[in-house]
Amino acid sequence: MKTVVRRGLGAVAGGVAVAATLNGCLLPIDAPKTHVTYTNDSSQDVVVVIEGLGDEFPMSVASKGSYLESIPECVGTGIRVETKSGELIGRVEAQPCPNWTLTINEDGTLDYVEDK
Repeated sequence: MKTVVRRGLGAVAGGVAVAATLNGCLLPIDAPKTHVTYTNDSSQDVVVVIEGLGDEFPMSVASKGSYLESIPECVGTGIRVETKSGELIGRVEAQPCPNWTLTINEDGTLDYVEDK
């Protein structure tokens, strides 16, 4: 089971735009996203669970497709991905956050990447 977590440059670029605005330059700033994206590239249905919320928050993801989970801020303690029968596929030891994408790959690996 392999999980890749990569942080993009989105937070750095956002800080630059704010600094430039404070110096009198007007730059367009994209509105913050309020969802995490789950992309299932495997051939089986999976269940994605946000851990650490007390009453764990499941979301079923059908095979092949992307789904949005609305969250206003980083929540929970991690993400668990299981088969529909409850077999663990993998776990991400990072909070689910807006502007991030979790990809469930066909080989059972998980990629958790900040959107750019």
